[in-house]
Amino acid sequence: MLFGILRFYSLKFLFRTLLLNVKGPKSWDDLKTVVIEIDNIPRKKVMTTFDEACRARGLFEDDAIFERSLSDAEIQYMSDRQLQHYFAMLLAHSRPADPQKLFDQFLDRLLPPKPANENSEPKSVEERRLELLCNLEYYLRTIGSSCRFLLFF
Repeated sequence: MLFGILRFYSLKFLFRTLLLNVKGPKSWDDLKTVVIEIDNIPRKKVMTTFDEACRARGLFEDDAIFERSLSDAEIQYMSDRQLQHYFAMLLAHSRPADPQKLFDQFLDRLLPPKPANENSEPKSVEERRLELLCNLEYYLRTIGSSCRFLLFF
């Protein structure tokens, strides 16, 4: 279950990330082996750590792993609040490169545009953004962080 492993649990996160990206590993060294070019000749090199192997493979250069993680979490039938809490944990412990992009991309899933009751209109995008920011700030503060600390908005 991908969404249950955050970078906060670094070794598990690194194993999971490598297992998703390395085809048919038979050993721990297979997970740590990368192909690098030396004098324009591709050579295999066993990295010292799993973190080095992930970075050498370019696996942390964008937020694709976090997009997939949020999508997987949504599939697990999480409530809006659970998904918001998960997103806050991901922000605090995994530090995605572009949290604003993830926020915008998943806004409708984190806080769907549904009316408060049958007689009211759905909230505007701006109202939902502000409400979601307040909710995220609450969750982040419960774990000793903040949107400001994460340079988020």
